Amino acid sequence: MKHTPGPWELVEITDRLHQCVNSGRAAVILQHDGSPEAQANIRLCTASPLLLEACHKLLDMITDNRTHGPEIYFAAEAIAAAETL
Repeated sequence: MKHTPGPWELVEITDRLHQCVNSGRAAVILQHDGSPEAQANIRLCTASPLLLEACHKLLDMITDNRTHGPEIYFAAEAIAAAETL
């Protein structure tokens, strides 16, 4: 089974309940305690489709024996998406 394609957008339902959605379709519903760790987990979950795509691109780059390319920038953007809200 495939996951809901990205990008996922974070939608706040309440201060402790969020949805990750794509084109209005809920991919994940997250209930949390509001802690900094929970906020970081929400960012990571929301960025997961982008992070998976970045991993595939980097793997392709490594398989092709390339040491640099646009994949590096894509991976950096995916990491930034996971670390910021």
